[in-house]
Amino acid sequence: MNELVSDVLRQTAESERERLEAERQRFEAATQLEERRIQAERERTEAAARAERERQQAEREAERQRLEAPAQSEQERAAAAAAAEKQRVAAVTSSAANADTDRAIAAIEAEQRRFQKEQQR
Repeated sequence: MNELVSDVLRQTAESERERLEAERQRFEAATQLEERRIQAERERTEAAARAERERQQAEREAERQRLEAPAQSEQERAAAAAAAEKQRVAAVTSSAANADTDRAIAAIEAEQRRFQKEQQR
């Protein structure tokens, strides 16, 4: 009977070791699964935060461009007006210079005609 009891105790101990090993493996698998879940959640959170930062940056850039557009348009309008005024002044100056030149040429031609008439006499 001693041998039978000893055999039962040995089998019971072996079964208990197997049960404990199986439980340890289940616990380890559950721990790894939880670690992977936490890592995936961390990566998802980081991706969401990154996307939010990029969205905010794009929003700020769009707002900056929206605010700069009127100023840029005003600068372009002022530059166009200045260029037009410069052309107008150049045209007026050129016209005045041309008028002076025309008067001088007319005066020279008149003097030449008067001189020719005097020589013909």
